[in-house]
Amino acid sequence: MRTGLIAPPWLPVPPPSYGGTEAVVGNLACGLQALGHEVVLFTVGESTCPVPCQYLYQSGAEPMGAGVKEAAHVLAAYEALSGVDVIHDHTLLGPLLASRRGLVTRRSW
Repeated sequence: MRTGLIAPPWLPVPPPSYGGTEAVVGNLACGLQALGHEVVLFTVGESTCPVPCQYLYQSGAEPMGAGVKEAAHVLAAYEALSGVDVIHDHTLLGPLLASRRGLVTRRSW
């Protein structure tokens, strides 16, 4: 199965120090790959997660939480991952944009 993961655009995956979401995304990407899934991670360019990565921003977007920068990141991610079977999105704006593209979204929180 081809799985696309979308990390927020604020920190690399895995994070250099604290970064809860980015740490989860990195562990998930490595775990899925170890199980034989084809994984593509949309993150920032300075990420070092050992799976194929794509990005819009070379380094973390600033200021953290900037809606316009997150929107550009998420739109680029959905475009780049258009050929995968499943998209696992860890951004705030992603579910809104995904639903407008006719994709099913679920939130666990």
